Amino acid sequence: MAASLNLVPSQHLTLTPKMRQTLQVLQLSTLELSQKINDALEDNPLLEICESSEEVSEGNTSEGDQELYWNAEGDDPEEWETPAEKTLSSHLLEQAGCLPLSEKDSGLLRWLIGCLDNDGFLPESLEEISQSAPFPKDETELEDWHVALSLLQSFDPPGIGAKDANDSLLLQLKHLLNRKLVGTELAKLTEATLRDHLTLVAKHRYDELKNKLGCSTEEIKSVLEVISRLTPRPAAEFSADKINFIIPEIAVTKVQGRWTVRLISRLGSKIRLNDTYAQAVVQSKDKETMQLWKGRLTEARELLHSIEQREKTLLKVARAILAHQEAFFDKGPSALRPLVLRQIADETELHESTVSRACSGKYLICPLGVFELKYFFSSSVGPSDSGEAASAASVKAALKRLVDQEPKAKPLSDAKLASALEQQGFAVARRTVAKYRESLGIAPASERKNLD
Repeated sequence: MAASLNLVPSQHLTLTPKMRQTLQVLQLSTLELSQKINDALEDNPLLEICESSEEVSEGNTSEGDQELYWNAEGDDPEEWETPAEKTLSSHLLEQAGCLPLSEKDSGLLRWLIGCLDNDGFLPESLEEISQSAPFPKDETELEDWHVALSLLQSFDPPGIGAKDANDSLLLQLKHLLNRKLVGTELAKLTEATLRDHLTLVAKHRYDELKNKLGCSTEEIKSVLEVISRLTPRPAAEFSADKINFIIPEIAVTKVQGRWTVRLISRLGSKIRLNDTYAQAVVQSKDKETMQLWKGRLTEARELLHSIEQREKTLLKVARAILAHQEAFFDKGPSALRPLVLRQIADETELHESTVSRACSGKYLICPLGVFELKYFFSSSVGPSDSGEAASAASVKAALKRLVDQEPKAKPLSDAKLASALEQQGFAVARRTVAKYRESLGIAPASERKNLD
């Protein structure tokens, strides 16, 4: 068979650098875009902060939420310092410094504090710690380590220095007993529950627990109340979990009886092109200057254009969502209608992936609270009592309402929840109820049971 060349015409979409940047800026969250703008201001001298934006920024700074403390030892009156965040180690070392300990005991105690994990547990045994610690073996015995551990376990927060969560709960119970916050008999029942029957508590099998302990329902209630005062992670208050802040960009408010959409975070108004510098670049007759700054001028203009397009796209998508979900803002989550990205894409004449980028990480604020734009998209699960298709979100809202209102002594099974939803006009199967229940973080009926 002879080889041959054929020309076949076809169309391909090629993303230009300008289009690529527009899509990247559209996908950024408010905080990410703010960081990108700050980086551009530092990197490109052709961009500048708008005066009105600078005034607003200064006004916000003067009303900052962070408390400042005057450093009296500093010679410069401009020097300010913020309070250092207290850690678990610093909190424990502060308590250790208040005790009249010998140099050896203080060293052992401080070493144990350094061996604690982020939850406040001591995962290694004292034998392992004593072997790896840089203390003379002939001067320290295992009994010395036990004394140091006993001191550590008497510190605040209660339960510190335990080997695991269960051991920590027992230490916290002992702390309550020593402070006479629980009675001796109740402490014995609670200790027996923590040691041998904690699984029954987790599964809400209270009748079986009552038989195992040989006590009354009232005593079981008291035991559960004590357990609810304990925490499996004694160092939780010192955890340095990252906080993700949410800044809504869109506000939905009712004006003269009609719901309206507006942008409340106009980051594009924060920067502008420096006209003086831009004119100098355009009018420059020096080829080297033109070559050097022409690219920077193009970058600045493309960034401003991308931010402007982002705001227009967000506003267009938000208005289309409002048109579909207006009943939600009047009646709440139960009134959410089925909505998919394709519908908004067709109405706004945007690509489906563009709508997805516009909704990802963007938040809307309204009288009902703050919601991600993706929240308003939901699949159809069947007809509601009005005869129209119901959204998954409205079914979940009705399901949560049923669980909140169910009798705690006899919670509804998935089959009974499905039957109750059907009475409200939502035709869903039992397995669908189980799926939605799990997505809402609701435990099965056997684990939702509480005592009378």
